[in-house]
Formats: sequence, C-alpha cells, structure tokens
Amino acid sequence: MIVEGNVSVKAVLEGNKRKAETLYIKKGKSSKDIAYIRRIAIVHGVTIEILDESSFRGIAPGKTNGGIALSCGSRKRETLNDLVQPNAIALLEGIEDPFNLGYCIRSLYSFGFDAVVLPLRNWDNATPQIIKSSAGASEKISLIFSDDLVETITTIKSHGFTMVAAHRSNSISLMDYTWPNPVLLAVGGEMRGLSSSVMALVDQRIYIPYANGFRNALNASSAIAVLGYEWMRSRKDGLDHE
Repeated sequence: MIVEGNVSVKAVLEGNKRKAETLYIKKGKSSKDIAYIRRIAIVHGVTIEILDESSFRGIAPGKTNGGIALSCGSRKRETLNDLVQPNAIALLEGIEDPFNLGYCIRSLYSFGFDAVVLPLRNWDNATPQIIKSSAGASEKISLIFSDDLVETITTIKSHGFTMVAAHRSNSISLMDYTWPNPVLLAVGGEMRGLSSSVMALVDQRIYIPYANGFRNALNASSAIAVLGYEWMRSRKDGLDHE
C-alpha cells in the first residue's frame, strides 16, 4: 500500500508497526521534515527513490502529499501480551467509517490510552485514510484485533480492569463518576452501538450530560474526545504540560 504526506509517512516509520519498503520523494522537494524522514528510512534500511513529477504522480496521485510517499506492508498483528503495564484500553465496536475511526484513535492516543481493541476486520484498503485522519496516531497506539470480543474482554478484566461503557440507560453522569484504574472504556458506533454480548460484561455505564434538553447521541469521535479527556484529567500526574 502507499501512504502519502509528511505526517503519515513519518508515523509509519516512527511507529515501526509495519514493514516499510520504498520511500518516494519528488525531485526538487526538500524540507526539515523530509530530511528527518530520510534519516529514519536509512536507519530502517528502506530504499529511497527520487522521482520526476510524472513518475511520482503515478505512485502518489494525491494533491496534498508534499512530494513524499511510502510503500509499506500490512500491520504486524498485535496481541494483549504485547502491552506493557497498560492503564487504559478502549474497545470500539460498530464504527465502519475509516475517517471516523481515525478521529477516535487520534483522541484516544492524545489522551494517553495504551491500546484500542477492534472487532477483527481487514482495514488494509482504508489504512491511508485512517493514518491521515488520526494524524499518525494509529501507527503509534497498539491496535488489538479480536475475533471474539467476549473472550478478549474477559481476559482484559481478569487483569484487574474495570469495564466502563458509554450508554445512557441505567447509567450515571460523567460529572459524578470517579474513574477506575486500570480502565477498559467501551464505545459503540452511532448506528448500532455496542452489542448485547459486550454490554453484558460492562461494570459501569456512564453518560455525557448536556446543557439542555437535546436528546440525540454525540457521534463516536466526539464522545470519545469528551470521555478520553475526562479520564486524562482524572490522572493529573500523567499530563504532558509541554
């Protein structure tokens, strides 16, 4: 697959979660970012090709790639055993749009979540969109693809995690909630939400209160931004103040 642009290419090389094959740079393009990317590519043994405009366009037809692109393979499969003392894991179910998924991952990584659990699915064709919409965060956070969410959740909870779900029925307000540690946060897509088998394992349901009588749910990426920030705020010692 081909990823384009400084942010996406840098994320793949820095994340080192997939095999980077060839770095393509349009002839005449230079910047501090490109120089940095070239250094990382050399460290990883990636082939570098300088192409004229026509040849580069044949590789990377996008109009906002800044003259840099990277061919790379599928992501290395990660498991729960690869996580090192995680404090926060998110489980996302029913999110089908790659841009929406990318926005969710972007917030979760920014607020300090260690991993995201997703139902098993081949996202390869949508990978460039996910990387771009997540601003590269999808290549830095651990992604655990599960073919049995109940089993995966049970395993996570066996390690002391409390499972919290964003759900309005039989729930308590986020403003009154004290976050547990470690936490497994489950959020469903706007259309279908979380499945009944997943909800059966939830320890606590919480909802985001509104300032008025609005009755419709926030979309998943917006809800995750609110919930992720509140989790981070509850752990003030872990904030990056720079």
